[in-house]
Amino acid sequence: VWMSGLMKQREKLLIDEGIYRDKQEFDLYKNFFSNIKGQIGQNNLLQLSDNIIDEDKHSIELLNWINFIKNQN
Repeated sequence: VWMSGLMKQREKLLIDEGIYRDKQEFDLYKNFFSNIKGQIGQNNLLQLSDNIIDEDKHSIELLNWINFIKNQN
């Protein structure tokens, strides 16, 4: 949900910079990310990998990064 909130705040910039072709494409992605938990395991129109939206994997990535930073000192 937080991703769709960030997208909403930056809608004009994301479209103007060509990240999304137009408002319709932007809205498809924003709507997808606004219901991310309902998307896991579903065949989605955007063909995004479940790895992108799997919160457990992102938590592991964050933990690994924190441990990496901690071990640098």
